[in-house]
Amino acid sequence: PAARNIFGQGPAPASTMLLILNLLSCVLDWGRQNGALISESIAIRPTAYGGKGLFATEGIPASTELIRIPDRLQLGVAQLAEGNDAEMQDLARSLPWRDVIDRGLTFLPAAVSVCAELRQGDASVFCDYLRMIPAEYSNAVAPWDGEDGDDDAPPPSLSASAPVAAAAVGVRRRTMRLVHDRLAPPSLSLRDLCWASAVVTSRAFTRARPRVPAPGRIGQIAAADATRILPAIDACNHGGPEGANAEVKHLDGNPDPHSASLLTTRAIAAGEEVLLDYSGGRGLANDKLLLDYGFVLPENRHDTAVLRLVEDLVPALRTIDGDRIGMQDVAAGDLAELQALIVAVAASSAKAQGSPVLFGPDGRPSLPTLALALALSCRGPGDVARILAPVREAPSG
Repeated sequence: PAARNIFGQGPAPASTMLLILNLLSCVLDWGRQNGALISESIAIRPTAYGGKGLFATEGIPASTELIRIPDRLQLGVAQLAEGNDAEMQDLARSLPWRDVIDRGLTFLPAAVSVCAELRQGDASVFCDYLRMIPAEYSNAVAPWDGEDGDDDAPPPSLSASAPVAAAAVGVRRRTMRLVHDRLAPPSLSLRDLCWASAVVTSRAFTRARPRVPAPGRIGQIAAADATRILPAIDACNHGGPEGANAEVKHLDGNPDPHSASLLTTRAIAAGEEVLLDYSGGRGLANDKLLLDYGFVLPENRHDTAVLRLVEDLVPALRTIDGDRIGMQDVAAGDLAELQALIVAVAASSAKAQGSPVLFGPDGRPSLPTLALALALSCRGPGDVARILAPVREAPSG
């Protein structure tokens, strides 16, 4: 299905798209010239839904290796740790890891690495690659207009239609600005840090067996980051669990123990697009696609609906207040126990599923959401007793 960008940016002019396609086609040549294995049976072409993608130029059998990227062409923290950009190394080493993890900014070490490569200019092997990839992105951390914190809010249209996703966008933007203002050297602009972050979240992969550099210059946590940009492979679009016909993995027996290969998982016909499953088989909801990749899928069978507990679910339950008059007869001890249960279920479900209130693509609530709704909608002592009975009967500890 066609992807739809909801950050308010219109399609690029035809002349711009042609330039992007020509540059991206050169990425394959750049890879070949720098030691990557790239099949002659693939090419970067326009897609039917906008943008570009990787296509088969002839029939390709299953289990064919289309691209192999050696370790030296995988852009990530290894280049930063082994380079000489002391300012960027200091930035990676000083990142506030609790905030980085809690607020979904684990892409930052790789983004700082991209910034370091950009600052090298022609001395970086990735210089031409970084010039060839698109200059504009539309995910949550892509550069946005605004000179101060008052402009970090997401677009009003997003806030109105998807307040939970909008809140996540706002958190990422504010944290990016905070990290930049407190830790980045004057030579690094917020726009450049955000552009590098957008490149990483949109194009990078998490490797199962990356080469881990020595931590001395960037710190142990940053050195353990497994995020890598895989040039040429990153031209593949998202096909989801159902539409993917290729995968990224290391081929055993390859003399480079950290190489990454793009392999077909089934036969691909001439003219067919080569697609990956960005989710690794789990499926991605539209809010995740929006935050990291900058698009949503109108027909997404893996989408979920996230509601806010206080702002959305509780007001909805107030519509049945007339049927809950019996709650005034609940004993104070039972009421306190019920309230404690509600708090515990809300916290547990938020941690497990990302939000206390989650509905699947078929409109059905998740089990934690159902339990929470039942606890919140008790109508009297009998309902409260039935809700609390399993909790009281459960073994303690």
